[in-house]
Amino acid sequence: MNRRATYKLVIRKDRPNKHGEFPVYLRITENRKPRYYSSGFFVKDTHWLDEKQRVSRKHPDADFINDRLSEFFHIQRSMYTNQIKNVEEPGEPEKPEFFSYADKIMDRLKANEQYEELKKYRVVIGKFRESTGKNYLPFDEITVGTLVDFETYLRTVKKNGRNTIYKNISKVRRIFRIAIQEEVIPVSCNPFARYSPKSERPSEKTKLSMADIKNIQNLKLESGSWEWNARNYFLFSFYTAGIRFGDLCVLKWKNIHNGRLIYQMGKTGHGKNVKLLPPALEILKHYEDNTDPESYIFPLLPVNRDLSDPFTLKKAISSKNVLVNKYLQRIARRAKIKEHISFHVSRHSFADYARKKNMNLYSISKALGHSDLKITQQYLKSFDEESLDEDMDRLFNGEDV
Repeated sequence: MNRRATYKLVIRKDRPNKHGEFPVYLRITENRKPRYYSSGFFVKDTHWLDEKQRVSRKHPDADFINDRLSEFFHIQRSMYTNQIKNVEEPGEPEKPEFFSYADKIMDRLKANEQYEELKKYRVVIGKFRESTGKNYLPFDEITVGTLVDFETYLRTVKKNGRNTIYKNISKVRRIFRIAIQEEVIPVSCNPFARYSPKSERPSEKTKLSMADIKNIQNLKLESGSWEWNARNYFLFSFYTAGIRFGDLCVLKWKNIHNGRLIYQMGKTGHGKNVKLLPPALEILKHYEDNTDPESYIFPLLPVNRDLSDPFTLKKAISSKNVLVNKYLQRIARRAKIKEHISFHVSRHSFADYARKKNMNLYSISKALGHSDLKITQQYLKSFDEESLDEDMDRLFNGEDV
């Protein structure tokens, strides 16, 4: 029997939450019988565009939610299509299939709580699916030509730079390598034996000078506004040795002890203990309305939502990161800063300022929370050319050449 199914993202108005938001589901209809699969997102009906199956631009997190919904849609449709194919062709030997195997890899990442890596794989697999125009693609049908087309798609349609293209294609190559190691496919099935993506030199990390930091600090911003808060988050990171955005979001008042910031870094799991300097202490004073030890310091995460699931927490953090970066761009324009800045630039700026102030490598490494000096050396590598220029100026300053 030839089974056909239709797929549509919908909101379930019969299941509102206490905030008047409705859950977004993927509805799969087969033989007039619908099945619903939850995306985990809730939106108000005024923000939902039913025909386009997207969240309206009026929603502050529209881009983030729409990207995640697109990934969710394609993954679920691929899985359901594969189920249908297996039922219709029970007598045929099943070919090792790329997208279903990629789903297994992502399931392992989720099980191991490697959420940052999971997010990267989801984005790449979504792009690869768009490039091929397929939801079912056996490994042995992926050729060098498929990879060249993918590279072209990333460059011309997605407008990705060379390094982003390299990282995207490397993720696909990684899936092939794991499949070969686990004997899912033979070595002869690997198109990367005849194709290798090219990368550029690592681009220079964007960092701000202390003059830029002061310009941001001196801006007249409306107290309590998003711009005002975004500036506080950015400067707090700079003055606390580059705390990452994910760690900033989950800081609680219990992490402040005797004038020090003590917390566990989410990326590495290592503890960090930083003295709070006067600028950081001044920022904290703005958020002292509720200093309960278990309360979040900064108003970034929703307090009325269950964030005990790590993946839900990561989605919430990622959404707010996008929003904060948007306001940091506005701040940069007002401060006459030409560089494209994001929250992570605060970390780069701290590292560069510490280097310029001749802080030794070990101290910079410890301040950044790196587990190895080699990581810090690589981190500072993009600053080396400017450092050399400064050393050359000092070396020959006032001398006859």
